[in-house]
Amino acid sequence: MTKLKEVLWDAERLAVFSNANAAVDAEYFRRNYGDFFPRNFWNWKVRVGGPGEFTVSAGPIPSEVILFWQAFQRALRDAWQIDFPLEECVRLISCAAVPDRLSGATDVEADLLSYPVWPYQRAVMLLGVEPWRARFCAQCGKRFVADKPARRFCSNGCAAKTRKHSKRDWWAAKGKEWRAKGKRSRRAKR
Repeated sequence: MTKLKEVLWDAERLAVFSNANAAVDAEYFRRNYGDFFPRNFWNWKVRVGGPGEFTVSAGPIPSEVILFWQAFQRALRDAWQIDFPLEECVRLISCAAVPDRLSGATDVEADLLSYPVWPYQRAVMLLGVEPWRARFCAQCGKRFVADKPARRFCSNGCAAKTRKHSKRDWWAAKGKEWRAKGKRSRRAKR
């Protein structure tokens, strides 16, 4: 049985993957977390758009073939935006694992226990069961996984920036008034 701490770590890695903005970032993730997704996750291609799919105003969507990881990342970002509804969780959990099993050497599996549980599946499941954990940083806007409900920032650095801005705003609004009342810092009183 996987411990919550490990699943939170998997979910945080999923957030890192979702925040990858360029192929270089994705390649970095692939090199450092090679066992996070199924073995062919980075090589598959998928058709996006096509006949029967329409946008609201532009009519038919032109069909394009992109790398599977890019399509998965788009779906993951969409799910993050709408708090991981059940249908999206099921889609994300199964879309990479099923093709991986289908590309096996045989059509006969030993038993259900032979199906691996990938870290990304545990992470998506956690965010589906506890969607409050899927957050956007109040400072930088990056996706992150909260370890407690009060968490608003992805890092201590973002929290410190916000605090610094808050102090600066207070000083700009109230500093002259504060000085005019003769308030001094603790250091000046010593």
